[in-house]
Amino acid sequence: MTLTINLSPSQETSLHQKAQREGITINALIKRTLGEQFPTLHDENAEALSLIETWIAEVPTDPKAQKEAEEDLIAFQKALNQTRREAGSRPLYPGVL
Repeated sequence: MTLTINLSPSQETSLHQKAQREGITINALIKRTLGEQFPTLHDENAEALSLIETWIAEVPTDPKAQKEAEEDLIAFQKALNQTRREAGSRPLYPGVL
């Protein structure tokens, strides 16, 4: 569901500041707050979905942090490939040398 809410300038500023302090998007902050105030019935996938939403909210929005995360992923993939090569197995990430 999509909602449109008219906020005062001070409310909007407060919302932006709180989201920035917590390092999450405004959408994630609002969704989390509504979820805390209006819990839904138990869904068998709720915990998994909540975890995924947390991961999404933690995705870095800063270009420098994104670049570092990408570099960490590539280093991880290279290490896995190297370990597998040494064991005589095929690399899991053939595009990463």
